Amino acid sequence: MRGCERVVALELTRKGFAFGVLEGEERLIDWGTRECGRDVARVLPALRSVTERYRPDRLVLEEPAGSPKKRAGRSLLAWIEQWASDFDLPVSVVERDQMERYFGVSGRYEIARRVAALFEELRLHLPDKRRRWESERPMLGAFVAIGRGLASYRGG
Repeated sequence: MRGCERVVALELTRKGFAFGVLEGEERLIDWGTRECGRDVARVLPALRSVTERYRPDRLVLEEPAGSPKKRAGRSLLAWIEQWASDFDLPVSVVERDQMERYFGVSGRYEIARRVAALFEELRLHLPDKRRRWESERPMLGAFVAIGRGLASYRGG
């Protein structure tokens, strides 16, 4: 039997999604990325695979309507939220400003650095900070997803 509430936190990436699985603020179960594109027909089976494997008590997302992502990303977040509702999987919404308050820093990379500092197994996987002309590395999304999950334990 698990001691703490298990969450699967998601972050959309250019090629699919990143995720973090947590049991409380101190136990990281797993993390990674799924390259499944942004098509609902491909994302939902990949997400179902993750949720069936880890059986979370809730799913943690960013708010679809308030997301800075383009319309397709906002639409996909809304589909995921509806999918979770159809399977009676509670959803918590954690915005970037909530993560920034939780970690006391500003910006996705700084959140990722704080997450890496909390979990030894992540330290070697933190990508280098991107230059302005570079695309964000997909693995950074996993760090942000974990940060979203951590922040959800304090009011998300």
